[in-house]
Amino acid sequence: KLKELKQKIDGEAGVLLGKITEEPEVFFDLSIIRSDAKGKEIFLQGSKLIVLDRESQRLLSISSPGKETSVIGGKEKLSSARSLSILSSRYFILTDDGVKKISRDGSVETEIENDSDWNNTVKIAIFSSNLYILNSEGEIWRYTDSGSAFGNKTKWSKKASGEAIDFVIDGYVWVLGKSNSLKRFSRGEFTNFQIKNLEQPLKNSLSLYTDELLESIYLLDKGRIVEVNKQTGE
Repeated sequence: KLKELKQKIDGEAGVLLGKITEEPEVFFDLSIIRSDAKGKEIFLQGSKLIVLDRESQRLLSISSPGKETSVIGGKEKLSSARSLSILSSRYFILTDDGVKKISRDGSVETEIENDSDWNNTVKIAIFSSNLYILNSEGEIWRYTDSGSAFGNKTKWSKKASGEAIDFVIDGYVWVLGKSNSLKRFSRGEFTNFQIKNLEQPLKNSLSLYTDELLESIYLLDKGRIVEVNKQTGE
């Protein structure tokens, strides 16, 4: 009976501990395109995956399920690319020179010139037709979309969140810090949020994801994905 009980407990451990173990499958090997290719950021656009490869400075498109690939922009267009965001059929790339826009026809132009106020930018994100820029100190700037271009720069964050490596927007702005901190902003101000009841604390969180339709936020943390309820923190 003890053996049966142990087997039952082992079988239900994932449910009891909120832990699911599953081996990931390789969807697509980027080295097929280029031996040194490494995907830094991935976006789902319709039936296509849009991949920013910072190593070879390329923006790639991979169709699903056919897995046909194409290069949207190469090094000559995306020198020093750091981060990607998408609005409709326009791709916005954060670079050392500012924010570049790649249109559907492949043409590239500077959307926003580099600004000395930014100071070591980390990532961009677009939400509700506004473009947000995060720097390594956790400061956030917002640019509004006029329909033809982004303008009207404002310092959105009232207070820097500290060392930042990633952020995502779902109405709130969630900022991931180097020390595995997760901070939530509303209208530029911190709002109370705390991760609770983790079996193992965050160790080396690298990125996060959510959107306005999801109830949870997901953190990529040293060989695992941690799901946190956005309302309760559990």
